[in-house]
Parts: sequence; C-alpha cells; structure tokens
Amino acid sequence: MTVMLITGCSTGIGRACAVHFARKGHRVYATMRNPSAGEDLMDLAHGESLDLRIFALDVNVQSSVDACLASVIGESGAVDVLINNAGILGGGSIEETDIEVFRANMETNYIGSIRMIKAVLPVMRAQKSGAIVNISSVWARAAMTPLSPYAASKAAIDVFSDALAQEVRPFGIRVHVMEPGIVETPMTTAKPTVKFDPASPYAGPTMRALPFLQSRAQGRWAPELVAQAIDDALSAPEPKMRHAVGWDAEYMMVARARMTDEEWANFGLQKSADEIAAFWRDKCRIDPVTFQPIKP
Repeated sequence: MTVMLITGCSTGIGRACAVHFARKGHRVYATMRNPSAGEDLMDLAHGESLDLRIFALDVNVQSSVDACLASVIGESGAVDVLINNAGILGGGSIEETDIEVFRANMETNYIGSIRMIKAVLPVMRAQKSGAIVNISSVWARAAMTPLSPYAASKAAIDVFSDALAQEVRPFGIRVHVMEPGIVETPMTTAKPTVKFDPASPYAGPTMRALPFLQSRAQGRWAPELVAQAIDDALSAPEPKMRHAVGWDAEYMMVARARMTDEEWANFGLQKSADEIAAFWRDKCRIDPVTFQPIKP
C-alpha cells in the first residue's frame, strides 16, 4: 500500500489525482483548507469503497501543516508520495499589479510547497524512500505577460526542485516536476484574476498574448491528464525529473528554448498583424489563426 498526501484537492488537479490514485488502490489523504468542499469527493470514495480520507490543511499555516502530518503519520505511519498541488493564480503588468498579488502567489505556490516538503522529509528519510511531486507550469519556463506573479512563483518551484533533488537522492527520495499547459480547473475558469485595461501603457504586449491564452482557455486539458502524467512519472522504470503535460506546454518550451532572450523580449515590440503572426508561426510553430500546433 502506498500512502499519498495531496494538497489542494477540493477541485481541479488535486481532486483528479485523489480519485485517480485511490482507484489504483493507494491510500490517499486528500487535503484542502475547507473539508466541507470535499463532500462530493467523499461521497464518491464511499460509493466506490476507495481508501481516501479528507483532511483539513492550509499550506500557508505551519500549525495546520503540522497537525495534518501528525494525523497522517498517526494513522498510516508513513508518507510515500507528496503531491504539492495547492496553488493560486494572479497576474497583470508588473508596474500596475499590487505587490500583494506577487506576495500571495509566492506564499501559496512556492512557500506552501516548501512547508509541505520540510514536513515530510524527516519521515521519508527515515523510510529511505519517497517521492515528491511539485506541480509547476509551462509558464515557469516560458513566462509571458500578463502572468508574471504566477510564473515567478512556479519558476521558483522549478529552481528549488533542482536543489532539492540533489539533497534527497542519497536517501532514496525522488523529485518530479510537472509542467502542464492550461488545465481546466476553477483557477482558470473562474472570474479572471488577471486584470486587463485596454488603456494601460502595457496593453500592447498583453493584447498580443491574449489570443493564444484565450484559444487555450477554450481547449484546456482535463485535470485527469495531469493525474495520469504523475502516475506515469512515478511508475516509470527509468524515472526522469521534469515532465511537460499537454502540447501547449511542449511547444512553448521548445519555442522558448529556440529563441534568444532578446528574441523573446521583442514580442513586446511587435505591432503589425504580420509581425505578430510571424512570431507565433515562425518562432513558436503555432498557427496564428487557429492557435493549434503546426505539425513538423
């Protein structure tokens, strides 16, 4: 039996992971700030006789993290897999976005993950085994306006994971970083938290990015795709650390790697329709009309 601790399970990727791994026969601790938000998840677990328990957990509160972990260890005596999924989305131009948006994104997405990792590492070291899965994003490696607060917090997870993997590998602990494209979750379907003002001095670059973001918003990946990708990563005979999830993640990462920093920054200078179309078509290999991948 594998004991799995997953954060942010009330909706989206966290919920999909909880259901996926419980159906695979694992013991799943699905955590969320407000357990009442998980009533439908608990009904599903009871209906299918799944080994799934819902615990209260706020990754921003150390006492909540400590209490949750103590309960998990008290019941199961182990944590084999931690999936750091809890997160928020915020954005806007850097000049116009309130500093608290940056602080909140960093606190929940990055510091919250660190709190969880610090909590489980003594347990995993004692076990001499374990896996830590950090949910990052394509925007961590191909940051675009107007998503800088969110992208920065996810990039911090990416860099932190490199150092973490070096530290914990001697103890039999693996680190995986999932970098999905745009996934259908309440975070991406709710009322936008990224403010856009056509009168803003930064409206130009934002308006050039919006058609791609809006196109992907209409074709978001199901969160179950991420759950399956995590399953594949954990069970791979030759595991690797980073995993792009979805063609938009794969294409944008490849496009960013092909470009110099100056070429990427020049996206903000393009003004004509032809220049913008050339960026998406020639640089990103994405059709500027349909915003679908251009096949090789």
